[in-house]
Amino acid sequence: AVVSTQSTGGKRTPSHSPVRRTPEAVDTLSTAEIRAKTKSILTEYFDTEEVEEAVDCVKEEMKLVKKHSIFVEEAINIILESKSKTYKMLGDLFAVLFAEKPPLMNADGLLNGFQLAFESAQDLAIDVPGIYSIFGKLLGRSY
Repeated sequence: AVVSTQSTGGKRTPSHSPVRRTPEAVDTLSTAEIRAKTKSILTEYFDTEEVEEAVDCVKEEMKLVKKHSIFVEEAINIILESKSKTYKMLGDLFAVLFAEKPPLMNADGLLNGFQLAFESAQDLAIDVPGIYSIFGKLLGRSY
């Protein structure tokens, strides 16, 4: 079950979110590089269960300032094909990334990353029957 990348078709995005935003900067990684690094970081995190190490890896290896949504989108794809303990762990990681000073995750990135999954949820529910519960757990832990 993989979330497909489709245009939002002019739908409103969470760009007007009152939640704090990260400072503006230039992104240095391509989408493919972000996806590869996300997979590597999360695979290690799910094996070691060391959230601080995962946060350090995100800080050091990923320059996500305007591309948080790619990290979130790839993370969702990874956990939908994983064990249920990863749902809690990913929610915990998102919360820690939000809490960092300056934040390593912002509301726009999180919600935009979820948007494609939300739009595909009805189709995903065929392969992942508990998809809505998973989304609730992830978002509930993230804020």
